[in-house]
Amino acid sequence: DNKTKKAFLEQASVDTSKTYLSDKLERESRQAFAYRMYKSISYEVRDDSTGGHELLYKIKPESPVVMKVGISQNNFTGFGVHLNVTARNMLSKFSRTMATVNLGENFRAMAEHLQMFGYSRPWSNRLQVYTEFQDVPVFTNFVRTGQYKLKYLTIDNRFQISSKQRSAGGIGVQWENIAAKPQILTGTYF
Repeated sequence: DNKTKKAFLEQASVDTSKTYLSDKLERESRQAFAYRMYKSISYEVRDDSTGGHELLYKIKPESPVVMKVGISQNNFTGFGVHLNVTARNMLSKFSRTMATVNLGENFRAMAEHLQMFGYSRPWSNRLQVYTEFQDVPVFTNFVRTGQYKLKYLTIDNRFQISSKQRSAGGIGVQWENIAAKPQILTGTYF
């Protein structure tokens, strides 16, 4: 696949006109593998007919769209089934788009688009929308007397710069909205 080949060469920063030593080939292969777009990357050096060497990469790409399912349970958010769909380079080149939903006692959902401005460039933009609904119980003298229905929504947009996976910084804007509706319960609750 020509698209995979071109993306790999850019991610690994391989210049096909240069000479490389084995330690640099290993480092660049690991760098490309860190983008999590490949199941495996291996290379082989062969003698060519001119007395030089030829470098052959064997790449097994991941599917561009991945779906994951999981379950969780804890005392605060209760039982939930998590669904996640992640697509790489579907909306635009150098991007990751994902949607995650938690179905269960407390609903949660997140949609995110991460746009990098080239594999070798450290700038990126991330737009994220997150919402959550929770029922929070209220107690008086250890007796449940009501609950609050909380609805939370946040929209976050930030531009980020990272330096070789060692440090990161950025600037952005975040908007949050929290709505709480009290509900008074009658009867005996434990």
